[in-house]
Amino acid sequence: VKIHNVRRHGGDIRFCAASQAAREEGLQKLVDAGLVPIHPYDHHDIICGQGTAALEMLHQQPELDVLLAPVGGGGLIAGCAIAAKHLVPGIRVIGAEPLGAADTAESLRRGARVKSWAPDTVADGLRALVGEFTFPIIREWVNEVLTVSEDAILTGMDHVWNTFDMLIEPSSATVIAAIMEHPEHFQGRSVGAILSGGNVDLQDFLQYAQDRD
Repeated sequence: VKIHNVRRHGGDIRFCAASQAAREEGLQKLVDAGLVPIHPYDHHDIICGQGTAALEMLHQQPELDVLLAPVGGGGLIAGCAIAAKHLVPGIRVIGAEPLGAADTAESLRRGARVKSWAPDTVADGLRALVGEFTFPIIREWVNEVLTVSEDAILTGMDHVWNTFDMLIEPSSATVIAAIMEHPEHFQGRSVGAILSGGNVDLQDFLQYAQDRD
């Protein structure tokens, strides 16, 4: 569905293998051909732009105790953490990351950025490796990154659909999964959770769920 939507709006898609090395190699070829790269997350302007999600949320709900966001390449949570901590210094910023793409959690555990990871998760928007710019920000400003299971991600999608009639993509559902699997971090607190996208192909999602069963 994401490919279809990009093409529908006139975008030209170039494919590569699903690895960080292949992405970087493919991008470099396009840059060498004269195209200008716009990084999806590992750039200061992108980090600042994505941080406006927290800015807007905290203007509406300044009494939040916790801000919860998905973690992939780290642009969203890095920007949100900077904004949130400056607006509400005592707020806890927590990330939600799939177990099958937990390079950020592992990087925090090691104290150094993981440079290679083979992601295996339905949350396709979070398969990117945490960035060189975003990781130091996450290490300084994010309180914790919680990992979540594939089953909890799918259950989170189902829960939001049944409760709000809202279709969210698996990457977005990681925040719901984190609340379900790690309730001790959220009980008795006012929590703002960022739902980061709704791009999902129902046919592929249903097939994935059937395959897991």
